[in-house]
Amino acid sequence: MINNSDNKRWDKTKLSQIIHIVGGGTPKTEVKDYWNGNIHWISIRDLKPGRKYIDITEKCITERGLNESSAKMLEKGDIVISARGTVGSLGVLSIPMSFNQSCYGIKADPLFSTNDYVFYLLKHKLSDLLQVSYGGIFDTITRNTFEGISVDLPPLKEQKAIANVLNSLDDKIDLLHRQNTTLEDLSKVLFRKLFTDTPNDSWGLVKIKDVLKIEIGGTPDTSNEDYWNGNIPWINSGEVNNFRITNGIKFITELGLKQSSTKLFPKGTTVIAITGATLGKVSLLEIDTCTNQSVVGIIPNEQYSKEFIFLWINHIIGKIISSQTGVAQSHINKSDIGQNYIIVPDKDYLERGMKSISIMFDKITNNVFQIQALERLRDLLLPKLINGEVRVKF
Repeated sequence: MINNSDNKRWDKTKLSQIIHIVGGGTPKTEVKDYWNGNIHWISIRDLKPGRKYIDITEKCITERGLNESSAKMLEKGDIVISARGTVGSLGVLSIPMSFNQSCYGIKADPLFSTNDYVFYLLKHKLSDLLQVSYGGIFDTITRNTFEGISVDLPPLKEQKAIANVLNSLDDKIDLLHRQNTTLEDLSKVLFRKLFTDTPNDSWGLVKIKDVLKIEIGGTPDTSNEDYWNGNIPWINSGEVNNFRITNGIKFITELGLKQSSTKLFPKGTTVIAITGATLGKVSLLEIDTCTNQSVVGIIPNEQYSKEFIFLWINHIIGKIISSQTGVAQSHINKSDIGQNYIIVPDKDYLERGMKSISIMFDKITNNVFQIQALERLRDLLLPKLINGEVRVKF
């Protein structure tokens, strides 16, 4: 790469001139023959923050569902952007998939650009897209939105060179994410084999509340400026959707911590979302952080390691949720967690059994921070490359 802001050879055009936009659709949900087929069907829930590629979807449709609805197919490498809800979320298809009407499919016109370059161009232009989005309370991207975005377009060869640089970083990030998924799955399999599939009759059972400290978070008064914009991380239950938590979404002050019901959970705490869209999700803290009142934390001690607690709670969380009364359970209480049981294995067996699992967890942690470093580098380079501030040899 070379520093050179001379982009006079770049053509100014409209974003809409270099892409083809495809609308999605939803087969009728009441027709069973339309669903649970082998065609992956993308909704906004399948667009994961920080992940470029879409490998799998929550729902699938059948050939009949595709043919008898407004749903369309996209090819491997095509782009999906959310048009409603969480507007502007992006993903690239790893395999051919269909998608719903809350998203647009984007295909680069091969005469002018490539899908890879357009993906990064859209990421760079996201703030512009949001500014010209339509709607009152809820912003919406429409086809007209793309008409309102001007872009400076490098020659096709330079576009490919720029995309290759950014792709190399995203491919490494994706590889590390996949490694972490595999390591987590392996740790769960090993944990079940060692501790839950064939428990030893000599092991005891105790209530979680009797052997572990369980706390619930809180929120400092949002109208008091003295409580916010400090240096203490604070998260809400939405963040518990992440495998590991490494950053706060907001920051509070010492005063906000002292004069509210929030708690400062130490690194290594297992946190559980007890309400909202992430109800029942379990994460592990990689930082000291406070949480809101929709999060319960279980703090490790000398008897139970952070790895054991995390895996045990993952093992029983389904039971905790299903045991609640009501047709549409939308909340878990702190006491619901504390009243459940945890095994008490022999100390030597516990330490030997957790040794390999702890190594896996350490590798996951290292990968998480490597991912963050690569994301920072990518996000630093992206605007400089797209603007022509930094040029790539091609």
